[in-house]
Amino acid sequence: EDQWGRLYLGVGRGVDRLDFSSGTLAIKRYTTADGLANSFVNAAFRDSHNQLWFGTLDGISCLTPEMESSAALPAQVFLSGLRAGGVSYLNSDLGASEVQGPELADSANQLQIDFFGLSFSTGETLRYQYKLEGYDQDWSPLTDQRSFNAGLAPGRYNFLVRVVSASGLVSAPAHVSFRILPPVWQRWWFLALVAALLGGYGWRWERARARRLRDILALQEVEKSLNQSRAERLADIERVRRRIATDLHDDIGSSLTQIAILSEVIRQRDGSAASPATNEPLAMIATASRELVDSMSDIVWAINPEKDHLRDLTQRMRRFASDVFVAGNIKCVLDMPDAAHEVKLGANMRREVFLIFKRVFGN
Repeated sequence: EDQWGRLYLGVGRGVDRLDFSSGTLAIKRYTTADGLANSFVNAAFRDSHNQLWFGTLDGISCLTPEMESSAALPAQVFLSGLRAGGVSYLNSDLGASEVQGPELADSANQLQIDFFGLSFSTGETLRYQYKLEGYDQDWSPLTDQRSFNAGLAPGRYNFLVRVVSASGLVSAPAHVSFRILPPVWQRWWFLALVAALLGGYGWRWERARARRLRDILALQEVEKSLNQSRAERLADIERVRRRIATDLHDDIGSSLTQIAILSEVIRQRDGSAASPATNEPLAMIATASRELVDSMSDIVWAINPEKDHLRDLTQRMRRFASDVFVAGNIKCVLDMPDAAHEVKLGANMRREVFLIFKRVFGN
């Protein structure tokens, strides 16, 4: 124990000084680096002049204890190395307190930062704290390790390290700033290029869509015009069919009926006085006129646009069958579904089906 009540313990790694004056335990170690003859101490003695003597395996060492001033200079910390991706960016034996690190590629994100502390007091035990701004929120716990290793994401960082002495004095921090570049596909110019390409593609797609829309509208207009023209032509055709049907029925049909009636009147008026050579041609004229009237009736019915439905075909088939079978005293039953009577049929279809129907009855 020295005159200020501090205890000195000889241990296998040197001499430890225990100080309780501040209310907390402060430990300071003296080693061969401080002048101790050997790290293994096996004897200790304080003389009348307050000097301390320590016996070691290699001789005696003397320590003159002094009361440390509260204004003692704190230790200093320096950066000694910076490696990223296997490449060294700082090699200094003297160290540096401030380093502006380079911009690192995204593949060189595995960093190692080396540092060391210097103290002007003998037997000082130094420990370190560090903080990575942009990653850590607070200082790390105290440690005696003098390197920092980490794999970092792209971004800007500022590494701070400080040294803390055994008495609790904290040094000014040393720092190194660096930036890890993002991958190519995350950089602003690449994103701007992609945005420009997407914008150009979107603009071209919008133009193509507008052009297709204009083409569709134009086609719709053309189709509408064609449908209108077709409707007009169909209306014209129906008017022509109606006019032809009316003319055939009114003019030719009436004339043929008149010929048949007149032939029959002449034949009946002069039937007794006329010769067979005269009656036979008149009968043939009357028969041919009636047949032409029937054929003309079929033609007028076929071309009449008002008869373009299945119900009109079935009605005419019923009437024809009734005329044929009633004359022969034959009972006839026609079974035709009513649900299909609204089906629209063209003139050719109705005429062909009706002719087939008549041919069946004719056979």
